[in-house]
Amino acid sequence: MTSNQKNLLIGVVHEALWGAAFAMINPLTILPLALKDLGGSVQQAGFMVALLWGGMSLPQLFSAFYFSPKWSDPKYVAVMHAPALACIAGLSCLFYFFPDMDPSLKLNLFLALSAGFFVLVGFVVPHWINMISRIVPEQTRGRYFAWSFSMASVFGIASGVLAARWCEQGGLRWGYAACFGLALPIQIVSMALLFIMKTNEGRAHPAGALVPFLKRQWEHIAGNREVAIFLGVFILMQVSAGSGGLYTMCLKDRGVSTSWFETYNAALSLGSLLGAFILGHMADKSGPRHGLSLAFLVLAVSIPFLLIPMAPVWAAGGFFGNGFFNSAFPVLSLYLVMRLAQPGHTTQFSGAINTLTTPIVILAPLMHGRIAGTTSYAVSFSISIAGCLLGLLAIRLMPGFGTASTASPSGTL
Repeated sequence: MTSNQKNLLIGVVHEALWGAAFAMINPLTILPLALKDLGGSVQQAGFMVALLWGGMSLPQLFSAFYFSPKWSDPKYVAVMHAPALACIAGLSCLFYFFPDMDPSLKLNLFLALSAGFFVLVGFVVPHWINMISRIVPEQTRGRYFAWSFSMASVFGIASGVLAARWCEQGGLRWGYAACFGLALPIQIVSMALLFIMKTNEGRAHPAGALVPFLKRQWEHIAGNREVAIFLGVFILMQVSAGSGGLYTMCLKDRGVSTSWFETYNAALSLGSLLGAFILGHMADKSGPRHGLSLAFLVLAVSIPFLLIPMAPVWAAGGFFGNGFFNSAFPVLSLYLVMRLAQPGHTTQFSGAINTLTTPIVILAPLMHGRIAGTTSYAVSFSISIAGCLLGLLAIRLMPGFGTASTASPSGTL
């Protein structure tokens, strides 16, 4: 087995284990279920999603600048995860050891530890992106992401069903504690695999002085038409996906039993599996353009399964579409970020672009939570459908955006 093949195999197993753990702390199902059981409202659900995803984006520019290039080596990427994993341990302890804690305090600690996990993962993301860019050639990245994130979803189906069952059976007594408690060792094993991974290219360039560093990032972002189009499409992706964190609250408010979330978690992971596999292979074949269009289309078609009250089983279609669409973020957005970065500056560019987009990452779920709380879920879901249609139109009007690389595909995936 060559060094490249070994790296790819380790990378896929690493992501598969991470996916299994993530399904047990899923911010679209498990965390909203816990929020609901702790007495949280729909506005707080929107706030929580904004806090989680926005928190993960916010520190990335800081991390890209202040952490030296050595932190993009696999073993350092693994070590950087340790503080985030401590938050998962804290969540497990919060639910297991403090059953009689004041409800308001417990809710606030739950939000703080959940946000802490995502913020601390945010410090890792630009260095993880650079690590992947040094391991996987551009011509096979789509397929690498396809296999990595689809296998993560395969494992996530099983662990997600188990997590939902524990939430139903144990709830605040032991269910959530068990979910977070099992997620922790799986994540530790996932991180440990990075210690045996070797990169094939040199480290990223140092960031240098702060003002020139910021100037370089801004000039690259402002002076590149494809980057500007990507930012516009990304905004529409966030508007479209922003109501996804409300699916669980909507169904619970309709009186749907927690037992149904075994099905919903499986549908969400199945959508992610197919989305990652299909979109990743499409990216290598023809670029991310057609994959983005397909993702918008699938989400637009699936939202009515939540918008129109039907038997609970039909809501699985909404979660499937949400999973399919959300796979476009790690597969296609990440693919584009790596492509649009200047050679040797993947860490800095990914940190800059992800921090720049933080406002919309925060505002989209906040907006949806506010709208659903003051009007209805139907209005929020309708806005997501409108975002999908605008996304399809924007891609249609930009024929040069997201086309295939001129390099010829190669690799073994």
